[in-house]
Amino acid sequence: MFKKVNDEAEVFQIIAFGMAALTRGIEKLPPRLRTRALKRIDSKIMKLQAEAMEEQARADK
Repeated sequence: MFKKVNDEAEVFQIIAFGMAALTRGIEKLPPRLRTRALKRIDSKIMKLQAEAMEEQARADK
């Protein structure tokens, strides 16, 4: 399902494509659902960032 990516630029490109697709999809939702979707996405991003920071801290030890 996931492909190992070693190039940081490729990671950012994948994220950019995903964000663009999400934005197009979310714009089509009714306002209440759009707000809920954005909140859920934001919380997922925060969770992933926290996990990445923990992993980086472990790698730095």
